[in-house]
Amino acid sequence: MQGLFHKDSKLMKLMTWFADMAHIQLLWIVFTLVGLVFGGFFPATVSMFALIRKRIQSGDGFSFNKEFWAHYKKNLVKANLLGYSILAMSLLLGLHYQYSLNVQGSLSFLFTLSSLGLWLIFLLVVLYIVPTYVHFDIKNVQVIKHAFIMVISTPLHAVGMAGLCYLFYLSARVVPVLVPFVSVGVLAYGIMRLANHAFKSVDDVAEKEGQRKNKKETSYSELSTENKS
Repeated sequence: MQGLFHKDSKLMKLMTWFADMAHIQLLWIVFTLVGLVFGGFFPATVSMFALIRKRIQSGDGFSFNKEFWAHYKKNLVKANLLGYSILAMSLLLGLHYQYSLNVQGSLSFLFTLSSLGLWLIFLLVVLYIVPTYVHFDIKNVQVIKHAFIMVISTPLHAVGMAGLCYLFYLSARVVPVLVPFVSVGVLAYGIMRLANHAFKSVDDVAEKEGQRKNKKETSYSELSTENKS
């Protein structure tokens, strides 16, 4: 039993992980309220994902409170601009869907189908938005562009994120008492974990393409040298 509760045992690591997720989620709730919800939700969400990304990459050897506050201050304006831009897009898509329902005749089905397709793509892109935001130091427009490219490049990861959201929905219905304590942090961890794997996969493919291109350029250069000689 002594080994079971050793600090390096799997059980203790799991309990530490749950405690960290609860800590991060508590910070997310507090700082969302600090911004009176409307001004705090988006920067608090970005800060939560930034902490989880660092937790995944470097473990728990840093101050969650200081790190969260630093990200919150840094992204207060930028994260709100991005968040409310996404809300504006969702409003436009909602209006498009309402319009498609009012279309009469043979085109009504095509309009409805296209609207649902746009909603599906939009929701998958939204799942990648915050992980992309905290992974890359780029402008908001580029964040949306990169998130879209990631959905096209790694659709299975995007579907996996959607599956995690559905599991979160089911767990919230079955055990709603867990939602304020740990479930949001666990969901964010799962999404960030999948996103990190997707980013690495794309980087690996790009690196292999670069190496293959360099080999081709080298072979062409050698062939040109031989022809000259």
